[in-house]
Amino acid sequence: MEDRMARVERIVAQSAQLQASLQEAQTLMQINMRAIEANNRRIEETNRRIDTQLQESGELLQQLLQSVAVMQADIVRIDETHTP
Repeated sequence: MEDRMARVERIVAQSAQLQASLQEAQTLMQINMRAIEANNRRIEETNRRIDTQLQESGELLQQLLQSVAVMQADIVRIDETHTP
């Protein structure tokens, strides 16, 4: 009978340890999920900034190409007016 009581006590103790471990794991999981959510928000914000910068870069490149085209046309026109 004492053997049985000792086993029951061990099972109860192990159950309490498992319950404590489970609670700790759940707490850590919640902390990690909040960190993941915060990281995802930062990634989304960074991606929005990158998209904005890419769009601005594209616009500046287009302006540069247009300026080069205008300069080339001016050079051709100047050459044509100065050739004998």
